[in-house]
Amino acid sequence: MRPAFFVSVMIKQIENWLLEPVYAEGIELYNLYGSSELLKRLFRESADNFNKKKLFQELTKILDIAKAQEAEKPVQTETDDIKALRAVAGNLMDQRAAAKERARVIVSLGIHQSDELKSIAYQLAYDLKEELDQTYGRIKYWQVNGYLPQSDKIAISGITELIKRRNTVRTYLSRKGDPEKIKKWRAELFELDQKIKETE
Repeated sequence: MRPAFFVSVMIKQIENWLLEPVYAEGIELYNLYGSSELLKRLFRESADNFNKKKLFQELTKILDIAKAQEAEKPVQTETDDIKALRAVAGNLMDQRAAAKERARVIVSLGIHQSDELKSIAYQLAYDLKEELDQTYGRIKYWQVNGYLPQSDKIAISGITELIKRRNTVRTYLSRKGDPEKIKKWRAELFELDQKIKETE
């Protein structure tokens, strides 16, 4: 049985593809998630109507199986500590929304530079952001590991590094280059997306 985070990624990718079934992208998905070497070869050889229909059917089957597996996933019961962290996160989100609204009001009055705006900008960029990162980092760490981390640094450092690397790889892929490197970067990006999804 595939890990839960892997199944979630698979479901999202196939559902998106089924909405706009581009044949070449469907082949990539089947190569990732399909098991029949015969079909993989068949899909690569021709983009005729039979293969397009067959590819659609096969990815739909894989999606149905993945959804059934996800439905069997045991529900993680939140502890009082996690409920308290969610309450803190909710309060911080309210503070952030209020700060953004206050900044909008000030700017709508034609004021584009003031001590209050600077204070709000600092609060949004540093204080509230740091607290939100720490709070959600702890919640995500618990979701993955089943217990809270010893420190906030442990909770957010791994996630931050993964997202940073993913952004770097996306930048590499936006440029034209060596096809072999592009292939490796695509594979790495897929793995990074899976790991990040695991923390959500």
